[in-house]
Amino acid sequence: MSDPDNSTTYITMNRKINTNTYYYNTTFSTYGNFSFYIWANDTNNNQVYSNISGFVIPPNWDINNDRICSMEDLLLVSDQYGKNGSPGWIREDIDNNGTIQVFDFVLLSNHYTSSW
Repeated sequence: MSDPDNSTTYITMNRKINTNTYYYNTTFSTYGNFSFYIWANDTNNNQVYSNISGFVIPPNWDINNDRICSMEDLLLVSDQYGKNGSPGWIREDIDNNGTIQVFDFVLLSNHYTSSW
């Protein structure tokens, strides 16, 4: 897997018990563009590679995922102000504590006009 900082990580996948299905489950702590491919190597040293695929993880402060922190992001948070749910229940819960509150605005304002 290639991280947004262009570093590469090799990850061993897990096999689902009694199946031929493999998976990898993780939580990402950084935002940006990621790419990955799957490489399989069997016991006879036969190898096969998939095509490279990608995915994007937006930062918490980019509520509408348009790659810039703008007035629209502030308005989206204000529409949810005072509401509660499980931590990180909606994107407007920027600090992932379950409550849309003033601190969410503070975190967002720290990135106002920032792009990624």
